[in-house]
Amino acid sequence: MLEEFLAYFQYLIRQEKTSLSEERTKLAEEKLKQVQAKKHQQDVFEAEKLQWEATRAKVEKLYEPAGNIIDLDIGGTHKLTTTRSTLCSARDSALAAMFSGRHQLSIHNGRVFIDRDGEAFSQVVQYLRNGKLPLFESKLKESAFFDELDYWQIPLDHHCGGNDSHEPQVFDINWCAPTLDLSADFKRLKKNDQQHGIVFCSRPLDFANPYVEFKVKIDTVFKGKSHLFVGLVDRSQYRPEFLSKRFFLQLLYSIHVLARRAEQHVLGRVEHQAHQDG
Repeated sequence: MLEEFLAYFQYLIRQEKTSLSEERTKLAEEKLKQVQAKKHQQDVFEAEKLQWEATRAKVEKLYEPAGNIIDLDIGGTHKLTTTRSTLCSARDSALAAMFSGRHQLSIHNGRVFIDRDGEAFSQVVQYLRNGKLPLFESKLKESAFFDELDYWQIPLDHHCGGNDSHEPQVFDINWCAPTLDLSADFKRLKKNDQQHGIVFCSRPLDFANPYVEFKVKIDTVFKGKSHLFVGLVDRSQYRPEFLSKRFFLQLLYSIHVLARRAEQHVLGRVEHQAHQDG
């Protein structure tokens, strides 16, 4: 009787432990859900806060004091309104100097008059606003735009708008012929013997990097002549070992040898067949 009672008592204890364990598990799961829900709410709050701060920054950036808003009349054909900060965003440019406040401006019918091509100047202002090159309808309009940039001494890497992270082009050490010596800063290049060589720039030319500036200095003239060729190629059609003239000569010689061997093989088969037929 006592043994049955003890067994039943132990059974009740096990049931209670199981119940308590299940209850603790349930409480832990509920607590975990509460913590996750709280973290989700906090993440949503932080995201909304960041979005609000970004929106506020945009609004504050768009706000301009009345004295900073400028009405322009370009060549009598284009009237536009912009801000002094936009016109001065290309530091050290002639346009920034003109609107720096140090010079008197020509006012016509309440607008600053600039005797330039209206369409090209409007594209320059848009470029100063967003740092993106326009899409040109023709080569003539493209030329007019770049002529306008040159006139106002506005470089393509003037660090306005989307060009704040612009990095200058350099030479790519992984795509430099062994016949060429590249400086440690990847900006200076020279020949180390009489063989020619090819080097690629670090990034492809595109709207973000539309040009490359370089200087040429000839210290030694080989055989009375020195040549420099600049052009655009498809890098995917090259391999690094294709960049030196020596490789091309070896490749041409190998092709010549293989072609000669193939020709001899064909002639041998033809002579053999003719001998059998005879």
